[in-house]
Amino acid sequence: MAANNRSKTLKQNGVQIVKIGGTSNFLDFYYRMMEISWPYFVSIVTVAFFAINLFFGLVYAWIGGINNAAPNSIIDGFYFSVETLATVGYGNMAPISAAAHTIATLEILLGLFFTATVTGLIFARFARPRSSIIFSQKAVVDIYDGKRSFVTRLASTRMHPIADMTAQMSWIERVKMHDGREFGKVTQLPLVRATFSRMDLSWTLVHVIDEESEFAKVLAGDREYRVGASVNGLDTLLGNQTHATQGYSPEDVLFNHKFVDMISFTRQVRTIDISKLSDVEPFESDRPI
Repeated sequence: MAANNRSKTLKQNGVQIVKIGGTSNFLDFYYRMMEISWPYFVSIVTVAFFAINLFFGLVYAWIGGINNAAPNSIIDGFYFSVETLATVGYGNMAPISAAAHTIATLEILLGLFFTATVTGLIFARFARPRSSIIFSQKAVVDIYDGKRSFVTRLASTRMHPIADMTAQMSWIERVKMHDGREFGKVTQLPLVRATFSRMDLSWTLVHVIDEESEFAKVLAGDREYRVGASVNGLDTLLGNQTHATQGYSPEDVLFNHKFVDMISFTRQVRTIDISKLSDVEPFESDRPI
């Protein structure tokens, strides 16, 4: 597999990930076109469109043989190229020499591939599933069922529920070996409830901090860590799998705090204010958590 030395950067959940080498963007063209932003994608297509037509316009201006086109006119050659590439054919300009017919044939063939590729990419980008699940930007350590617990929550921004949901939570930290080497240690954090048959409003993920929990160890000292949470589920409207991830650094974890209520109930109406998903307030307790 071909590789290059260019670096690729991805910022996810507040962490910047840099990869050096790997598959080139050209060999992984489809993936690259799917991951870039819409403005970047439109810019690439626009530049490619004008570059192709400018190239063929220069060729037409050089070889001539275009009816009703000014001799050696790059502008006329460019506009004739646009009409040829798009298979418009207004009838004003047309090839009248064998060389011009040959170049026009090659351009029409290229235009078929270009149009099909761009159309397919646009459809694929629009059809790509977008996750509606969002996590709270903060996590808290408060009391759940009388026990000290790490708590975060999530919700869906769409009206239709998410079904068959599963969740995982991981403890991530750098560990130094006795020989000085460092590696990333990942430990699964058990959840009070790791599955949810149907999420209509929100879901609160709770990890009880017992003596075996990594949190119990970090509370006794100063350690750098990161907690990762991920969920998967089925979008009941689109019928496809959806997922979301979130990472929490020490500065994102608030002790002696609890989440603000964001769900209200009346006799027949349940209302969720997603704007309060990350809102927290101090937790009043006789003893610090």
